[in-house]
Amino acid sequence: MEARIARLESDVGHVRSSLSELNVKVDNVREELDAKIDRVNLQLTEKIESVRKELNARIEQVRDELNAKIDQVRDELNAKIDQVRGELNAKIDRVNAELSAKIDDVWKELEARIESVAARLDARIGRLQEAFNSAMMCPN
Repeated sequence: MEARIARLESDVGHVRSSLSELNVKVDNVREELDAKIDRVNLQLTEKIESVRKELNARIEQVRDELNAKIDQVRDELNAKIDQVRGELNAKIDRVNAELSAKIDDVWKELEARIESVAARLDARIGRLQEAFNSAMMCPN
């Protein structure tokens, strides 16, 4: 029995030694895993930062391109507005000139008619005056 107890104690010593070795190995594996996790975490952080910088650069590039396109479209629209404004002003000037010419023509025609009517009235008044004068000089 003592031999058995001695063997059990020896076995327990071996188990303790094995457990101690296993604990050391587990600790080593944990340290290795922690180190790998830290490296992967660092790599991911660096990759995320790199992608963020690339995205920011691309966003800035797209923003610059968009601003340039907006400026170009604005310039084209302003040029078109200026062109249309010029065309409209020219058309307004032509219509104004045409209307002024027509108004002048109508005015001249009205003046001619008025002068004609005035001349006819003067002639009638002159005949009436002569008839009146004649009637006043020769009483019947």
